[in-house]
Amino acid sequence: MGSNAKKITVNCGTTHVSVSVFSEKAGSLLLEKLVVEELVYDYTEEEAWASAASGALSNIFKSLKIKGAATVIAPGHLILTKNVKVPQVEASRQRQIIEFEAQEKFPFPPSELVWDSQIISTDGVEAEVVLFAVKRENANRFAEQMMRAGITPEVIQPSTNLDYQAYRFLNVDSAENVLIVNVGARTTNLTFVTEEGFSIQNCAVGGNFLTQSIADSIGKPFPAAERLKVNYFTGVMDVAEDDPHVLKIKENAQAFCRRLSQEITRRIVNQKRQNPKGAPVKILLTGRGSLLPGLSDALAESQRVPVEYFEPTVPVQVGAGVDAGYFDSVRFQLSEVVGDAAELLDTSYTQVNLLPPQMAADIAFSKKKPFFIAAALLFALAPWPAFVGLCETDKALVTESKKLVAEEKALKGVQSRLAEFAETNRPLSAYVETLDGVLASREKWSAFLADMQKCVDSLQAPVVSEEGEKTYSSHRHVWVDSLRVSRNLVAPDAMSEEDELQKPVLRTEVELKLRLLIPEVDGLKPEHNAAAFNSRRRAVLNAFKKSDFVEKISDQANVSQPNFPTLTLKLVLKPEKGI
Repeated sequence: MGSNAKKITVNCGTTHVSVSVFSEKAGSLLLEKLVVEELVYDYTEEEAWASAASGALSNIFKSLKIKGAATVIAPGHLILTKNVKVPQVEASRQRQIIEFEAQEKFPFPPSELVWDSQIISTDGVEAEVVLFAVKRENANRFAEQMMRAGITPEVIQPSTNLDYQAYRFLNVDSAENVLIVNVGARTTNLTFVTEEGFSIQNCAVGGNFLTQSIADSIGKPFPAAERLKVNYFTGVMDVAEDDPHVLKIKENAQAFCRRLSQEITRRIVNQKRQNPKGAPVKILLTGRGSLLPGLSDALAESQRVPVEYFEPTVPVQVGAGVDAGYFDSVRFQLSEVVGDAAELLDTSYTQVNLLPPQMAADIAFSKKKPFFIAAALLFALAPWPAFVGLCETDKALVTESKKLVAEEKALKGVQSRLAEFAETNRPLSAYVETLDGVLASREKWSAFLADMQKCVDSLQAPVVSEEGEKTYSSHRHVWVDSLRVSRNLVAPDAMSEEDELQKPVLRTEVELKLRLLIPEVDGLKPEHNAAAFNSRRRAVLNAFKKSDFVEKISDQANVSQPNFPTLTLKLVLKPEKGI
């Protein structure tokens, strides 16, 4: 971006909201304005957050007198995150595969979601992709509330991927594997940073988990337990150490540290299984929940790696409009904000946008309204030239009317010839009527496509061990490239003299083109692996031979791309199953 560019960032957290204005100054970030406001609502009420956040943001924007486009950071509890692997193919084909994976991985239909993706690493054969999604109704409501608060949300960023952007901003040349642990109110976001890229995992353990435990143990409502927790750990409440409430708070804090450590251990083990070279050698803590006394020591002891606090605000310059003491008091709530503001300095910044497409179109249209109004004024100020033009148009219409009369006569001759053609084509129309059976069988299409999908799914179904661990066959890397159906009228196989008038039979043939990923083949030095390919081919043929629709099957292979060959199946459907 240019040196005069400014960036307005609105961070919507579970327990607080913030509005900041950044600019670029001599290759560094300059924080010109910052307001962080705590949200006052019952954290156990899901619907109460939206109205509390909207009201707080309205007040902040009025006090700062800020207008214009902004990037809005959506809270983690609204975001669905999934990591998938897709073949390394051309961009258009890869996008189609990512869309398919998004439909399969998220627990809601695509029509109910707004989603985006980010490629985080690749080994030449497969690319690792992280998918972000938010329910469409939540995204629409979220964007509308931002607009009512005076904000134009051109981009809605998921908070879950911004810790990595902040780390890259702070450690441009770092090559060590680290784990960033962002302890929030409802969830804890885990970002595994490796030399190849990063991956994201979440666990449903946050500051509210500790508050609920305290509330259950001392018999107080959740809001009262939250105040007690905050006042004790911030030193506002001065009580004796042998006070029963203090003992309960300490016991629950220790239990919280153990629970969070267990969740982190589980995910580190999974990370090691997927990428042995990606095990973290250091843990970086951030988020206000990470300030819990004893948490860093507990993690260092259980994980046996150094634990440090992650502060991406260190290189940020504080402008005259921000009090330095105030900035220091809220710095652990700004990692996502700094990660988003890094766009001002990093031209390769990868931005994910969860703004609903219709909302984006409406915002783009609203920007053009002034031009439409100006155009309307110009038309209003020029009536006389328009009147003269209309007179000339009237004369031209009279001339055109005469031409149309002549053309009408010619068209009537064409109409009579068309009637003759219709009579000539009557036998063909009668033949088309014989294909009514094809139309009547349209209901079989759903059953046929479901059966084809079942055959593909049988190759991709996991095998579950007695311990509940899922494993996948190497035959699961199969994608449908194309499907073509042809129908032909053929004579019956056997006809007697009495059956001379028997009607031809409709025969349905299906050509199904499949793509097979062969991971055993090196993507950089592809060479045909006949054994691996034939194993995939036999698995595919066996799967489709079990179809209730298929009578005969034949195949044809194309291994010009050894790591991503094609297999074309020619299926002859049973007469009673024809479509």
